[in-house]
Amino acid sequence: MKKTSPSVFKVLLGFVMLFIAYQIPVAVLHYLRKTELFLLLLVVFMAVAWLVARWQGFSGLKVYGLTNLLKSPKHLLAGLIIGLLFFSAAFLLAVQYDIVRINYLPEPKIFWKQALLFALVTLLPVIAFDILSMGYLYRFLHRRTSPETFIIFSAIVSTGNQMYQFESGLTTLAYLFLLGVMLVSPLVMTGNLWYTIGMHWGVSIVFKLTNDVLIIENGNNPIPSQWIVIAIVIILIPVNHLFINQLSLKKHRIS
Repeated sequence: MKKTSPSVFKVLLGFVMLFIAYQIPVAVLHYLRKTELFLLLLVVFMAVAWLVARWQGFSGLKVYGLTNLLKSPKHLLAGLIIGLLFFSAAFLLAVQYDIVRINYLPEPKIFWKQALLFALVTLLPVIAFDILSMGYLYRFLHRRTSPETFIIFSAIVSTGNQMYQFESGLTTLAYLFLLGVMLVSPLVMTGNLWYTIGMHWGVSIVFKLTNDVLIIENGNNPIPSQWIVIAIVIILIPVNHLFINQLSLKKHRIS
């Protein structure tokens, strides 16, 4: 069967449809603070993503880099471990240097229960965001641009998809852009979105635990804690390259 090449119109309209389908649940969470409705609407996003792929002539979500997870669990687990380790390290460094202080730490049973809960509720938002900001773009642009150009473009799109963070200042925008570079680089290396999803998932879990489970306050050190996170993100860009090569993660070709 001949491979389908959708028209530019279909590609652009597909992105617009996914963008709207993603921003609706994000707006619901931002303005209404209804997590259950947010997650339900993200399920709708996944259905829209599948329908868009079918409309464009593809078999389903694997065209956006979501290969059979049973065949590539190493990608997801490797990314998850890296995300958890490095972003936990960023938080611990902030505590160590008195940039932030922990005022309340729940007992281990409660902490791990919350960790499991956040692991479950953050996975779907991560998958949806990474499909829109990276997987969809990679499918249609990776053969038409250089890797460097694609990484920068995808990072700009991923930053733009977090519009409710724009009011937080230039440091936050710089962080979001560099985070986008860090997350999309493994996709370019592997052609597989699961490593990126795993790493993004780990980042989200650490963020939720340190912001919603622990009670923290600013320490005496005037250095912004976000600077440490930015430094970790920059370090992770070459670390991911070395780690992926070390694990010999197979390059998946998106047809």
